[in-house]
Formats: sequence, C-alpha cells, structure tokens
Amino acid sequence: MSLSTNKDNSHKENLLSYKSERILPSVAIYGANAAGKSNLHKAMSAAIRMIRSSNNLQID
Repeated sequence: MSLSTNKDNSHKENLLSYKSERILPSVAIYGANAAGKSNLHKAMSAAIRMIRSSNNLQID
C-alpha cells in the first residue's frame, strides 16, 4: 500500500508534498464484507496509540 501519487498532474494543486515526495491528502478503504477493513482500522489505531504513549515508557 502506498500513499504516493502517480504521474498524473491534472490536479497537482490538491496534492501534499513532504521531502520532495508528492502524497495524497486522503485515502479510501473499501472491500467486501469480512475482508478485514475493521481489523485494519483497529491495527492502525493500536499502532498510533502505541507510538503516542511510547514517550511515557522511557526511563530518565
């Protein structure tokens, strides 16, 4: 999975750029029932929570 853009420049004013990389401002996740969309969301949410709270685990 990638959030990078393709070579199409027709709507380049809507793209974001980060370190000379053009990226999409939003994504859509779609698929059939029981395809894992909710599990992907849960996994991404857990990863974000772990990253945000990792600073609290550091030993001074």
